[in-house]
Parts: sequence; structure tokens; C-alpha cells
Amino acid sequence: MSYRIFDYHVDEFLLFENKLNTLSVKGYNPYSLDLISKIKKDNQQYHYVCDIALFKKGQPKKDEIDRMINSYLENGYDYCGRVRKIYVFRSKEKLAYRYHQETDFIPYFKEQTKSRITGFAISLLFSLAVTYFISTNIQIKNMITNGSIMLYLSYIPICLTILYYTYKNWIVHEKIRRQFLKQQDFTKEKLNQLSMHKKKVKYMIGFCLIYVLAGFSLDYLQRDIHPLDSSILTLNDLSLTPSKDQTYTSSRSILTQGKICTETNQKDIIHSEIYTLKNHQYSQTFFNRLLNEHSHNRQKKAINKNTYLIASSKHYDTVIMLEHNKIIYVTTSLDLTQNNYAHKIIKFYKK
Repeated sequence: MSYRIFDYHVDEFLLFENKLNTLSVKGYNPYSLDLISKIKKDNQQYHYVCDIALFKKGQPKKDEIDRMINSYLENGYDYCGRVRKIYVFRSKEKLAYRYHQETDFIPYFKEQTKSRITGFAISLLFSLAVTYFISTNIQIKNMITNGSIMLYLSYIPICLTILYYTYKNWIVHEKIRRQFLKQQDFTKEKLNQLSMHKKKVKYMIGFCLIYVLAGFSLDYLQRDIHPLDSSILTLNDLSLTPSKDQTYTSSRSILTQGKICTETNQKDIIHSEIYTLKNHQYSQTFFNRLLNEHSHNRQKKAINKNTYLIASSKHYDTVIMLEHNKIIYVTTSLDLTQNNYAHKIIKFYKK
């Protein structure tokens, strides 16, 4: 017993039929039909026919479906079920009967052409919108490990897969429609050729899954925990009671090295993020983005060109600064305008 994914659009019913007959030649037959179908090797060969219900305006849909199924049953077929709106029938002997003639499908395929073009257009606009949004909103926190970079850029293979899928659905639809218009028979070779994109899409989806899993794995492996050292500001440096947990997390990527630490003594909290980039231009760009992200709709005070205090609803509690190629982000539960806290934080990271 095994399972197969039968992801066929309604207008690909002949491709689905060809797939079922190919499996049956090898002795495999479906025992339950759905998007994910149960397949069993019983060494029996059947001849499968797939069809779709075509409705006329004002015609009850159930009556037409019942009429089509009964017609196949009366002509020697067994009804196997349906996948989406594709109805599947089979017989032990190869029968010539079909409920619909090729010319019956032409109006239906003409109507579906618009939806295929629309589907591709929507996926193209979606991909462009996602690309623009992500490329203009990337933050330093998305780049702290090679794994996090991979995950942030995972939209590229995902959008390419969606684009390829919708584009090929449109192209295959058009090829089938033209074949009906020419009233030419669909040879097995032609059907196999039209089905090739199905396998490619599965490979692309598999690649996307492996890519995302590799991103998560690499992100985990490139984070390490260390005891606190003198490079990170602590509560003790602000003359406050230190916490029992004296550790920080380091990370590394092709663009930056990071240190992240959250320290609390149940009363006071200090959270520090330090990112050292290899390029000053990148440092300035990501510093500006970090500053804009945290100062949006919040009050900010410039201490100097690349050092700012950011206010929450109550008081100034955050320092964001750029020192050479190092971006420093410190947020606290404290009012940094009191007890010279802001000066101590800035002086600590300028040493």
C-alpha cells in the first residue's frame, strides 16, 4: 500500500487518465480517490476513463452529474470516485465509449483560459510585491546567521515555484485546448509530454522544503551560548543588582557577527544586541533601518550623529548607536535620563 498525490486541474483530466492507466499497466490501482490517494499493487490491469461534468446555463448540476455517471455504468464501466471535479471510471476491457465528445469541451476550455491567465498574473504580481517588500525591509536581525539569511531569502525559490506552476498550468491548458480545436487524438507520448511539468513542480517543492529545513538547521548550529564577558553591558555596569544568569548568545554569518544578551534581576531588565559588520556602508544602512524601525511613532533624541535615545510611552528607555562598523541596540526597563544611565551605556560602548 502506498499513497500518491494527484494534483490535476479539471482541464487536465486526460493527463490524470493517462497517469492512472500507466500505473495500472504496472499493476497499481487506486483504492480510494482523493488529492492524496491510496494505491495498492494488486497486479490487475484496468482501463481508466476520466471525464468532467459540463453544465449548461440553468441546468441542475446534480442531474447532469448523475446522468453522466449512469451513462458510464450502463456502458460497462465501474465508477471509482472523483478527484476535485474529475470523475473516474474503469473497466476490465478497453471500451470505446465516452460520454462527451471532443467538441463538447471547446466552450469550457475557452472560458477557463481567462482564469489560467488571471492565476499567472496574480502569482506574478504577488511575487513582485513580496520581493519589493522583503528587499526594502530587511533588518540586521535577519542576517545574524547564514541560516537566517537562507530563511529570509526562502521567498525566492517559493515564488519561483509558484510562478512556474501557474505558468505551466496556463501553457498546458492552451495546448490541450488547441488539440481539441484541431480535433486531434491525444497520443500517449503527447500526454506524457504535457505531464512533465508535474514532476518538475514536485522536485521544486521538494527543493523548497529541503532549503527551509537547511536554513533552520544552519541557524541553530551557528548560535552558541557563552559566559558574559566585558564586551557586553551588564546590570552591574549600571550599579544595579546583577542577575544569576550570566550568559549571552553569539551568532555568525557571511555579513555579520552578533551578540545578544537579556539580563534581569526580577526588577530591572536590560536587553543588548551588538552586531559587527564587515562593511561600513552596510553598517550605516542597517543602522538607519534599525533606527527607523524602533523610532516609528516614538520620540527620539539625537545625542550625536550616530547615537540616539528612543522613548517608549513612559520614558526614554532605548539606546541605538553606531560605532565604526558596530551597531549597538540596548533597550531597558529603566528611565535612561535618570542616574546618568544613558551616559554610562554610551561611554561603555565607546571605550
